[in-house]
Amino acid sequence: MATALWWFWNLLAYIREGYEWLERTLAQERHKSITDAARAKALYRAGQLANYLGDEYAQRKSELWQESLELNKKLGDKVGCVHTLIFLA
Repeated sequence: MATALWWFWNLLAYIREGYEWLERTLAQERHKSITDAARAKALYRAGQLANYLGDEYAQRKSELWQESLELNKKLGDKVGCVHTLIFLA
């Protein structure tokens, strides 16, 4: 659900709120069952929001995208890999 709300946060400029929700969701889900595909998408979206927040989030966005890329590679999700690599570049 947090990943689906990315569009809402992005379009209405609730960037910080969205980023914080995704980070909390990702932190909680490490201890629960979540599919790798859902986690990869959440990491990707959190990275996008971190990107919009500016330079102070530069390190974190790279970490989020790197983890997303690794999961997408593991899943064989070529589209997910390409989307993530675009932002990592």
